[in-house]
Amino acid sequence: GGDGRDATDDRATGFTGAAHPGPLLAAALDEARPGQTILLLSATEGADAFVLRVGDGVRAARGGPSVRDQLAARQPLGYGRYLRWRGLLDVQGPARPAAPAPAAPPMHRRAGWKYRLEGSRCGACGAVTTPPGRVCAACGIAGAPDATGKVSLRERTARVVSVTRDHLTTMPEPEVAVVVADVDGGGRLSAYATDVAPADVTVGMAMTPTFRRLWTTDAIHNYFWKLRPAPQDAPPGKDTTDGQ
Repeated sequence: GGDGRDATDDRATGFTGAAHPGPLLAAALDEARPGQTILLLSATEGADAFVLRVGDGVRAARGGPSVRDQLAARQPLGYGRYLRWRGLLDVQGPARPAAPAPAAPPMHRRAGWKYRLEGSRCGACGAVTTPPGRVCAACGIAGAPDATGKVSLRERTARVVSVTRDHLTTMPEPEVAVVVADVDGGGRLSAYATDVAPADVTVGMAMTPTFRRLWTTDAIHNYFWKLRPAPQDAPPGKDTTDGQ
């Protein structure tokens, strides 16, 4: 059912490897009607076939733009930039020490902040402190969390209040934008800006968190949250992909 094959034509996406059946199925579901049957076939090094029946809640289940809309908004990525981000082209690094490799114990201790982007809400004044801590950043009272204790910021919008352009980044880019942003409902984030050219990041821009790779040291990847422009603030016609 549907014309998902047309919506993710190889001329628009190229072959995405093991992930390719996912966009094909998503594109078919974008246009499928309840009760239709979808045959998903993957034939590369071996073959897999799946038969699915579209449920009644297919329209309500969509949580973002359709595949066709995402392809229409895609941005070009230079081949040299792709090679740098994939580690296939060596570039001279910045004159600064390499970032340390991530360690398991501190990541485990701060799992709520690192993986769920949770702040702590003060039971005395209601302010949100980020990263979470025992002392409220707003009123200074210690040990006064409310009944919920933690609040997740990952689905909220943040507004940029400060922008710094880093020319000594450890990433394979000539520069990146580092922003400080106030989160709707409380909390403040300091993070790399992604999916946007550094020069296009402005004070007041609406951004949303996205979980991305920060760097790799000794073959160990370190992931955390970056901020990307909210859909209505994404600048058109720019090379906005940072590869991570």
